[in-house]
Amino acid sequence: MAHDNKDCKSCKRYQGDCGYHVMDSDGHIVWDVPREGACDKYGDCSFFEEPGDTHILKCLPLYFNEVKEHRKRFELRKDDRDYKVGDKIILKEWDGEEYTGREIPKIKIQYILRDCPEYGLKEGYCILGF
Repeated sequence: MAHDNKDCKSCKRYQGDCGYHVMDSDGHIVWDVPREGACDKYGDCSFFEEPGDTHILKCLPLYFNEVKEHRKRFELRKDDRDYKVGDKIILKEWDGEEYTGREIPKIKIQYILRDCPEYGLKEGYCILGF
């Protein structure tokens, strides 16, 4: 599919529907699209990398499968990595002794719940929503 919209760029207001991006209600590009779907103004998608850090996390098989099947859309984690909304998580399945080889790449953090011990979330822990 040809991509010839010369105004489509991440740092500018979106000027038209090129079919490669998702827009918010204000007409700005939302980068919740796969890397291969994000292009520069010349249609080159090979360079694009979303901003933010990537965190590699161990995940036990029971929870790994729930995330993989889209039934679990959060992680309860020790808040020791300076997680931020927009960061990515790579979940690697861990059987308690070693990695199994399965992983879920680049899950984008959409929400972080911190500092609410009055609701049962212990100090020093957070819930990452994705």
